[in-house]
Amino acid sequence: MAPPATNAGRVKAQLAKTRAALASGGIPLPWLDAEILLAHVLRTSRERLHSHPDQKLTVAQRARLRRLTGRRIARVPVPYLIGEREFFGHMFRVTPAVLVPRPSSELLVELAIAWLKMHPDARRVIDLGTGSGAVAISVAKAIPDIRIEARDVSARALRVADQNIARHRLLRRITTVRADLLRGAAPADAILANLPYIPEALRRIRPKELDYEPALALDGGAADRTFIIGSRPGSHTTSRLRCSAASVARYGSQPASRAARMASTRFRAFILVTMLVR
Repeated sequence: MAPPATNAGRVKAQLAKTRAALASGGIPLPWLDAEILLAHVLRTSRERLHSHPDQKLTVAQRARLRRLTGRRIARVPVPYLIGEREFFGHMFRVTPAVLVPRPSSELLVELAIAWLKMHPDARRVIDLGTGSGAVAISVAKAIPDIRIEARDVSARALRVADQNIARHRLLRRITTVRADLLRGAAPADAILANLPYIPEALRRIRPKELDYEPALALDGGAADRTFIIGSRPGSHTTSRLRCSAASVARYGSQPASRAARMASTRFRAFILVTMLVR
């Protein structure tokens, strides 16, 4: 039964209406997305939606919620709709110029933090394909005395990264560089990389949400060319590390922690490359 007309504009009714629309549109977690979108429109928390279910929405707020709901049904990722995403406990600005930070990429941050703590004299880090800067910023906040060079080939992505770096007050510790991979980079103690990871063969079956994300950040090329960073002596990457290097790769859902532990005990510095098809 539809709610009475007098209640139609209240939080409880709008939340139910939005949830139902998203569910009908095939959105996997309609209740969660409905709460996030409504909280964004009201500039409040999800918790407050439930503690103040009788709050009225203005006509403009209801119209905006309808627009956002329609775009979500069209599979626009929620972080693009609200302009931010939580990653590793921190909030980051995101736009269609950058890949939405994935929870799976937090593994890269965890491994980097663990390795840097075991090597207190390794203080210069390069973050390849930094995008929004989420990985670089999360590592920098956890290890206060390191310096990070965040590199990306996209000028638009670097503008978003610069905004996030300023937001987290790390302008003195993280610098951004527009460049292709390690071209022109000075030697570093560790290199982090979360590079394009969807091979050409899987493009047709990937989730529709990925159509809205930058192709440059997703296109992993042909399967035999996906792993583009090597650690052979004298290779382009190894020459940018101050000592020997090892590569740690994560393919699909296979764990990389064991390989990372092996690399961290055998080499002075290492590269983390995550390639996740999600």
